[in-house]
Amino acid sequence: MRVLFLLGMASHARYWKRIKALEGLGVIPVALAFNRRHYDGATLPSYCTVIGTISHGNYLRRLPSVLRAVRRVRNHARNCKVIYAFDLDMALLGWIASLGFRHRPQLVYEVGDIRQVKLNRTLFGAFVRFCERFLLRRISRLVVTSEDYISGYYTEILRAPLPSYEVIENKLSPDTFPSIQPHFPSDINFPLQIGYIGVLRCHRSWVILRRLMNESEELFNLHLHGVPFVDRHLVDTTLNLPAVHFHGPYVSPDDLVHIYRDLDIIWASYPYQGRDIGNWCWARTTRFYESCYFNKPMIVHKGTADARYVKSLDIGVVVDLSDIEGTIARLQTLNASDIQRWRNNLHQLPRTICLYTNEHRRLFDSFH
Repeated sequence: MRVLFLLGMASHARYWKRIKALEGLGVIPVALAFNRRHYDGATLPSYCTVIGTISHGNYLRRLPSVLRAVRRVRNHARNCKVIYAFDLDMALLGWIASLGFRHRPQLVYEVGDIRQVKLNRTLFGAFVRFCERFLLRRISRLVVTSEDYISGYYTEILRAPLPSYEVIENKLSPDTFPSIQPHFPSDINFPLQIGYIGVLRCHRSWVILRRLMNESEELFNLHLHGVPFVDRHLVDTTLNLPAVHFHGPYVSPDDLVHIYRDLDIIWASYPYQGRDIGNWCWARTTRFYESCYFNKPMIVHKGTADARYVKSLDIGVVVDLSDIEGTIARLQTLNASDIQRWRNNLHQLPRTICLYTNEHRRLFDSFH
């Protein structure tokens, strides 16, 4: 079965995780992708063609580039049974490009984030919501990475009739991660080793962690793995602290076993976005699934979807990032019995909480 994938960002890891999983089930992929300005391109497979460059975070600026791609998308769509579009602009591109076909391909729309523009109380925000409601009546299937997107956004805010949908969380692939996680040493010693891993873009997290390392170096060491995306002064003043260790970029999943091995607890909070309703309330983070897989307790932000799981399963600590002093005070009370209890609870979790099972098979079967 030939499937045309439309990618608004050629190097996005989630897109390629989905494509590779479906390819493994028998899909013949054809991918058309846009590069993003200011983002490094990745090595792409031979079946992926870059068809333009678009701006990050600005739908209006993207529009000319997206419209110029209609003809190329249309040429490829003629020979495909399914158009699989990542995010709203690509889904609209797929719908426009297949207009007038005698046998239109199925259109599948995947949502991994609820962009702020969809929530803005502006004329343009209202227009974007109108476009999404329009699109939802014309697609064959919606794919979301969090069940909370359905209840929190599509039902409560967009209030649109929903097509059939699949929830495919940001779990780990059993092809890459074996079903039995590696064994790590069980000793708990102070200072505790905190890991902040991935795209390090939360300004509030950096502020709190800098304060915590400055005031409590006898209790904590901080290990930063990834690329900082906050202001240079904040990065420099944090990295200058003796309790902070910056390890730089890493390769996922190759380096993850080494990274997680010596950590006691993971800073798994979604980037702080204030108190307004937004994507942070509903998103599920990759750090949550990695922490579960490696049996590492986690620190998460109150009010997030991950926090509800962490609290109910008792596998870490929930803090309120809006209260910097309260967060620091709570973390300073952590002790070895907390860490051990959370580890024990993590060890009891079924592997299905962090590893894919039949999610992609269900999605593949829905194409028939």
